[in-house]
Amino acid sequence: METFTPIIVVHALAALFVLLLGPFQILRRRRDRAQEGDEIEFSGPFGSFFLREADRPALLVAGGTTLSAFWIIALNSWMQTPQGHIVDETGRILPGDWWAIIFNPSFPYRLAHMLTAMFLTTGFVVAGISAFCLLRNRFLEHARVGLSM
Repeated sequence: METFTPIIVVHALAALFVLLLGPFQILRRRRDRAQEGDEIEFSGPFGSFFLREADRPALLVAGGTTLSAFWIIALNSWMQTPQGHIVDETGRILPGDWWAIIFNPSFPYRLAHMLTAMFLTTGFVVAGISAFCLLRNRFLEHARVGLSM
C-alpha cells in the first residue's frame, strides 16, 4: 500500500501556504503601508487569551482537546492496523465491528503516547512563558501561578 500519495503532498503544501505563510503576507502588506511613527495594533480575532471569570470551566478546553486527540488517534491507528472491517463482493471496505475499528490493537499505545506528549508539551510551554515573564518582571502573579503548576 502506497502511503505517500500526491494528495497528501497537495494537502501538506496547502496547509503550509494557508496556515503558515498567510499571516506573514498580511503582516508584510501592513508593514509596507505604514508610515514612520504610525502605531499598528494587532489583536486576535477570537478574544482574550486569559480566562477572566473564575466560574468558567477551563476543563472543557482540555476535555475537547483530549476528545479530538482520541478520534484522530483512533483513525490513525485503524489506518496502520486495520481491524473490524469487511470487504463486500465489489471490493469496497465497509465497517463491520465499530468497537474493533476504534479500539484496534495499536490504539492504546498510540493514545497514551499522544496524551503524554500533549500534556508534557503544554507544561513546558506554560513553564517557559512563566519563567520568561518572571525574568522580565511582567505579569508576576500569573507567572508565579504558571510556574508553580
